Amino acid sequence: MRPALLAAALALAAALRAATLPVDALPADFLRGERPAAWAKGEIAVVECWARWCGPCLRAMPHLEALWRELGDEGVRVIGVNVWDKGSDAEILDFLAKQPTPPTYALAVDRAGALPKRLGVKGIPFAAVVREGEVVWQGHPAALTAERLRALRDGRLEAPPPDADPMAETRALEARADAAAAKGDWAAAARLQRRALEAHPLAKARGGTLPDLPAAPALAPAEPPAPETRTDAGDAAPYAALVGPLPADDLPTLVAYWPNPFWVAKLTWTTLATLPERRVAKALPYPHRTLTLAPAKASGHLGALLAPLPELARGLRFADAVPGDLFGADDRHNPPYVAYFRGGRLLWKGPLETLPAAFRTPNPPADPQAARDAAAQEEARGQAVRDAFARLVKAERPDARAAILAEIDALGPLPRGWGTLLAPQALADAYRAKDVPAGRACARRLLDRFWDDPGALEMLRKAIVAWPELALETRAEQCRIAERLGELNDRDDPLYAQAWFGVAADEAKAFGDEALARRLLTRALLASPTALRLRQFQNRLPALPAR
Repeated sequence: MRPALLAAALALAAALRAATLPVDALPADFLRGERPAAWAKGEIAVVECWARWCGPCLRAMPHLEALWRELGDEGVRVIGVNVWDKGSDAEILDFLAKQPTPPTYALAVDRAGALPKRLGVKGIPFAAVVREGEVVWQGHPAALTAERLRALRDGRLEAPPPDADPMAETRALEARADAAAAKGDWAAAARLQRRALEAHPLAKARGGTLPDLPAAPALAPAEPPAPETRTDAGDAAPYAALVGPLPADDLPTLVAYWPNPFWVAKLTWTTLATLPERRVAKALPYPHRTLTLAPAKASGHLGALLAPLPELARGLRFADAVPGDLFGADDRHNPPYVAYFRGGRLLWKGPLETLPAAFRTPNPPADPQAARDAAAQEEARGQAVRDAFARLVKAERPDARAAILAEIDALGPLPRGWGTLLAPQALADAYRAKDVPAGRACARRLLDRFWDDPGALEMLRKAIVAWPELALETRAEQCRIAERLGELNDRDDPLYAQAWFGVAADEAKAFGDEALARRLLTRALLASPTALRLRQFQNRLPALPAR
């Protein structure tokens, strides 16, 4: 068995509810590959539940793809199961083909959600590792590594018994804290939630004591729109019909649309960090107001959830139906979608994650023409990157590839997602030549360039792990990349952040740095949804003394 540190870091979100998973429990509808006739002896299968609207699922796909490519010939099967998704087979396949790293492992569709129900899945992405019909591991796919899968395949990591849920005590205390919060007894809610955090496996792994808990970043309440507005064009009218008049002042206003009613309705205290206000705040480094629009069918659940925190719902509106083109929405991107207004004029619309770089600077454009010019420049740069990358993958001579990579560097900041493809390409020639000094120098350059790009950092970690000689020299960097991935995912994806901090802690312990391992384990605990809940409760009681 691995240390308690590892077991705690990998527990993440789900109890082991299904002790077995027979082959016929898998969906019969496979889009790629086919359902196995039986589980083969000496092999394991990673069965992962995902959906198109799930941003963390899409971020986990390149990781699963790399594991599949590395271990597919070693008795490790990967099956991606699309769940809770009403799209057609063609729509799902087209969506995957447009991803930066399209998966090549087996794919199945479970529109009825029978598999998640059997496994006790409460949220996705979620992976179960099956060995000869027995579920030997469940959790977030980010926590899976090649070494861990080999150990599970060989029986060196045992499955806990079905009733051994390391999160059971924490969940029970959280239910009591929710009941206290619903009654407005915030002192009791905070006290019970603190006990829930003390019972968390990560807290037990670090000795049972809690670190100092910083206050949760408060959501800035949305200012009510001015009663009268001025617009220079009619493009604000459809939005004003949904959220009310749009202010004519110069403070940027973002109307954020949450299009998926299922996802909104599944929100709980543990996922309040994904509210659009938080995601917009993370994207924009300047004062702004956010008005959130959600489907009317989610109003009951979401309204009840936010009732104890009315300041979080001041900018929340509901609508029966919203045209997709109003926000530039399509199935290739993740919610929320935003429409960006200044001075009562629409400057830009589309998925928040594709917001042009010009709008993410401290001084975003206030003029519509300047905004259009900035977006056009970014699109031109994106096209130049696409053209250069097409030439890069066809080039065979190292000097030609180096020239193309230098050309891409000269283009400046890359559009979102391209670092995921370029990081392994930049290392490829040094890897083929087994030129370790050149590989180390390249890896350090890539770390500097893609330090804020989670997709590129994940691919860089995989390249370092796949090149043992390089990994021996960069074990500290490898650990630091995992920590950085935790930092980049903090706030809007607590579980993913917790998983990466846990992986970094495990790696620090492996190379003997116990102090670093403890610090990283603390970061994993602080990033957990359980800690987030406590900080939110304590925000209601600023004078609550820490124990």
